[in-house]
Amino acid sequence: MPKKMLSSYLLVFMFVGALIVADRGWTKITFLSSEFAVELCKQWNASSLINKLGSKASGGNGWVNTEGKSKQYVTVFARDCSNPKVQLLIEDTGGKAKCVYGGSLKPIENGVNWQFGPKTKEWKKWASSWSVMNMPALMSTFKGNMPVAKKNLKNFGLFWKAAAKAVSKTGSGYSCN
Repeated sequence: MPKKMLSSYLLVFMFVGALIVADRGWTKITFLSSEFAVELCKQWNASSLINKLGSKASGGNGWVNTEGKSKQYVTVFARDCSNPKVQLLIEDTGGKAKCVYGGSLKPIENGVNWQFGPKTKEWKKWASSWSVMNMPALMSTFKGNMPVAKKNLKNFGLFWKAAAKAVSKTGSGYSCN
């Protein structure tokens, strides 16, 4: 086989190989799957929620210590998806409300602290336009301390923005499949 032809075959082989490797490296993560929850946890920690919801002693509003606890379980889902619920565990770590677990739902001591499951279209919409007017749509699946939730209405908007960044990082879109 001529040298030039061999070089051409080698280049084609390398190009096809690179495409296969790239394709395997970009596996779509499903919205609100346990893998998505891992990224949501990372985005929580990259947002201002970590400080704003931290302990009062560190300048936060004390959400992380609601009901005298040092950890809060946040269970989320989309009520129009068949995907199971996923969970974030937020702990008071040095006064910060740090996400230390994002993944599949695990049994929680003393039940759920916080839960909400808007529809997928609401997850998407609220990333850019959260307001108190969205609360009725959230309430049908909401569980948690209502007076504390009302004091944190603006922080819900920060949560939706963190979720939107997780959607972007995972390539999931707001699709259940």
